[in-house]
Amino acid sequence: ILDCLKKQDFASGLVLLNNYMEKKPDNIKLLNLRANVYSTLRQHDKAVNDLKNAIRIAPSLLELHYNLGNEYSRLGNHYAAIRSFKKALEIDPTNLSALFNIGNALMKNGQYGEAATKYKDVLEIEPDHAACTANLLRCYAKAKAYEEFSDKSMKILGSRPTTSEAQGLR
Repeated sequence: ILDCLKKQDFASGLVLLNNYMEKKPDNIKLLNLRANVYSTLRQHDKAVNDLKNAIRIAPSLLELHYNLGNEYSRLGNHYAAIRSFKKALEIDPTNLSALFNIGNALMKNGQYGEAATKYKDVLEIEPDHAACTANLLRCYAKAKAYEEFSDKSMKILGSRPTTSEAQGLR
């Protein structure tokens, strides 16, 4: 299996994994490995199923919750991603990757203030986290743009906008 994966022959690796899984369907390492292969092949629903099965068997393994959160993020299900990353943090409260990814999911969900709080939490522990700093700045920019848009739109809506004023909101 590993030789296939090293050669990036994921289809053959998946066939071999499925054969092994018939004999050992509850093997956590195989479930997690197959979930990673499914993810590489962009079959994220299948990856989610394998990770859920692995979590059912070993609910205290941080890696499984973290990987499940990443899969939910790839599927655009940010609320489920946040739940999975929070579960990972319950297992290990010092896991900066899970905390950072909660911020990412919140930002993708348009919850810029909450995302900024998570990014600040990461930066308190690791001040040189460049991606976190960049995302925090994005949150500030998005939140400010939203406030400006909201203020401008309320002013215009309160005064029955002309066409030119309404076009200025674009």
